[in-house]
Amino acid sequence: MNVLSGFSSNLQSLKLYISLSIHILFIALSGRYTTFVKKVFVKTMKRIVYGLMIIVLVSSCKKTEETSLIVTVYDQNLKKGVPNKTVYLEENTTSSNPGFVYGLPGMIRSENYKVIWEGISDANGKVNFGYFNSYKGNKYDYYVELKDGYRIKIGTGGSQHASLYVETYDSLKIKFVAPPPYSGTDSMRLEFYYINQWYPHPAVIIRSADYTEFNGFTWPGTYYYNVDKYKSGVYTNRKDTVFYDVNSSYEYDAPW
Repeated sequence: MNVLSGFSSNLQSLKLYISLSIHILFIALSGRYTTFVKKVFVKTMKRIVYGLMIIVLVSSCKKTEETSLIVTVYDQNLKKGVPNKTVYLEENTTSSNPGFVYGLPGMIRSENYKVIWEGISDANGKVNFGYFNSYKGNKYDYYVELKDGYRIKIGTGGSQHASLYVETYDSLKIKFVAPPPYSGTDSMRLEFYYINQWYPHPAVIIRSADYTEFNGFTWPGTYYYNVDKYKSGVYTNRKDTVFYDVNSSYEYDAPW
């Protein structure tokens, strides 16, 4: 529906009806052609009412605008997009109904989220929803939601971009390979850590006196290992840099 052109056309018609009715009313009041004029006047007033109804209906139509949307799913640790993530585009309608708030009469606000589109992030973590018609007005809001995650509100009209941030985890096993029978001088101390711009993660320290094997979870990214070993009175040091990708299982071996 072309709201503006319809509104303009009906407005011109309404002006014509009003002008004609005033002219006929003037003739009626002058006492001439009373019976004929009454019929024409009644007919004209009906048209005015119909014109007003059309204007009201046109004005009350839901106005929409075209919105294009691209969403990026981004891993904050790896600083890159995450593929194969499901993202929902949602339309939320709000309404207020009489009720009781904290025991007092008031208006209760309700929200209704409806999924209108679903997409999967590509190799670069992007979901292109293309174009969709979004309603204007305070009653309608639009959101993007990460499956099993959270949602954020987006703007409408024109080109819109949004980012959803995630943290993924890896399983990690650290083994002290073939540990010998412990003596008073044999020991191994392993330290691993990583630091990125969001979180200064403290180092994790594992000692051979406490573990032969360590199992846990960690974030993907680049890790720095420092291994201090004392064996038969001889000290050696080993340093490693290892990259762990998203949603994977890794094992780091510290040989004696």
